This record gives sequence, C-alpha cells and structure tokens, in this order.
Amino acid sequence: MPPLSGLRVIAVEVYGAGPFGTAHLADLGAEVIKIEQREGGDVSRAVGPYFLGEGDSHFFQSLNRNKKSLTLDLKQPRGQEVLHRLAATADGLMGNLRGDQPEKLGLTYQGLSKANPKIVCAHLSAYGRDGARKGWPGYDYLMQGEAGYLSLTGEPDGPPARMGLSVVDYSTGTTCALALLAGLDVQTGKVFATTPKTTGIAPFMDLVAQVMARPEYRDAPRVFVIVDNGSDHRGQAATERLRKAHPNAIMIHTPVHASWLNQIEIFFSIVQKKVVSPNDFASLEQLSGTLLAFIDRYNQTAKPFTWKYTATDLTGLLRRIGEHERTAAAHQADLAPAA
Repeated sequence: MPPLSGLRVIAVEVYGAGPFGTAHLADLGAEVIKIEQREGGDVSRAVGPYFLGEGDSHFFQSLNRNKKSLTLDLKQPRGQEVLHRLAATADGLMGNLRGDQPEKLGLTYQGLSKANPKIVCAHLSAYGRDGARKGWPGYDYLMQGEAGYLSLTGEPDGPPARMGLSVVDYSTGTTCALALLAGLDVQTGKVFATTPKTTGIAPFMDLVAQVMARPEYRDAPRVFVIVDNGSDHRGQAATERLRKAHPNAIMIHTPVHASWLNQIEIFFSIVQKKVVSPNDFASLEQLSGTLLAFIDRYNQTAKPFTWKYTATDLTGLLRRIGEHERTAAAHQADLAPAA
C-alpha cells in the first residue's frame, strides 16, 4: 500500500510549481483532487509541443498524473458550496495562486475551518501573502532573475541566462508539498491514552494498560516502554511489575532530564559499545537474546542521574555495567561444577 494512501488533498493550482509538488503526493498514494478554471482548465493543457488531444498535452500529464480533476468557478456561490463540501472530507489544501488570491477565494484556513477544523492549508506564491507585492504575478523565469540564479548560468562573456529546467518551480513546489505533510503530521497525531495530571506508579500503569489494550500493541511480539531514571518506575521491581502485567512489554530506563532523542542515542551508544558487534547480526535470534539479556542487566544498574547528563555519567554507567557483568560471571563460576 502506498505510504500516503487514505490522504485526500485539494489542489488549487496552475501550470508548474503547485502541480509539480502535488504530483509527488499523488505518486505516493494520496488522492489529489485538482480544481481547474471553468474556461480551458489549467493553462498547462495548452502547452506544447506535444499534444495528446484537445485540451490535453504531454506537459500537462507530466505534472498531473494520478490526479482527479474538476472545474469550479470559485467566485460564485455554487463553486464555494462545492469547495466547502470537498474541504469537509479533505485532509489538506495546497495551491500556488497569486498571494492575494487565497483570501479572496476563501482558500485559507480561516475560510475553510468552518467546514473542517482539521484541514491543513499550504500556499505557494511569488511574493508572499502580505506586503505591497502580494498581488504581483510571478513565474519561474522571473523568479530565477529575482533570486540571482540567472547570474550563475550562461557563457562567461555573455549575458545572464535562464537555467534549462524550471528549478524554482520544482524546488518551491516540492518544498510546499513537504510543508503540507509536516502540517498534516502534527495535525493528525494520535493520542492512544490519557491519564490524570498526577505522578506515581498507578497512573503510569494505567497509561500503559490503555496503550497495550490496542491490538497493534497487544499482539506485537515486543513493545519497548521508555522511562527516565528520575521516575517512580526505575529499577528491577518496576521492570518486573510491567512484565507481569504485559509479558510482551520491555522497560528501558534512560537518563533523567535528557531530551528524548538524546536518551535514545545514549542508550544505543551503550549497546554499540558494550553489547553487540557486527558479527552478532549473523543470527537475529541470537542478537535478540543478547539485547534482551543486556536490557535486564542495564535496568538492574540504572539509577537517577544529576540534572545534566554528562560524559562522566556515561562513564559511570558503563563502569557499573562492567562491574555487574564481572560479578555475574564470578557468580556463575562459583555455581559451575568442579572439573
């Protein structure tokens, strides 16, 4: 299944930049509904030199493949009614009209939020949506000149020259599509569980229980639960409590007050230094056993750190893990039968 399957995007776009950006979305599986003007449709339908029939061209198809299309007069009440019906079922809207047009045509979030409070709108224009030049038209050739790109091409002793490809259209269209996806990612984030604004073991276990009740977690072979060492959930007792309630859940302790990404980086840097080597990846089953055994040892030695996790803290943790390994090895040696 394509990664953007199920995503619906309204595209109010013309010619190059907007269509190039939404073509990426359509290629990745999004349902892109292109709105064209009533008379003649998108102007790129008339761009040659290769035509595929009346109102169709190779240029148009190269930027609008995999899309659906309809014509609307957005200046008329009936066109606005259809737009709002589409917006009610859409995840996002993307366009590349002049900077003053989105507000005039009701294409902004303010204009569409009554139909769909969760819709994400991304707009691309030559000179922005405010300021003295917001109503100015723009196109790739002009914007290459505005950006100084023309000075970078051409013959050494000749005048500035346009780049062979519409690099401004392509780069800005792609960036706008990326911005739309970024907005959608934030907007469509899912909350799997909630808990009162209190701390302690009971609220934490309730939160985990809500998450683990979901089929994708309940039925997973393994679920990692990451907590910091400053919480009430550190130590072997907390690990066993979680494992007893949810056998496929594995608790990982990380340094307190470090950012989430730093916590993960620190944990796996320890794994890389102390636990695994490239040769271990020959057997995934053996590797899994090695990592699970290490997690048990790691959690037994975990303890709260100071407010700032430093290289000294990491060295101390590695030392404690090493001591624990030596003690465990000595214990096993004591248990071994005499030769």
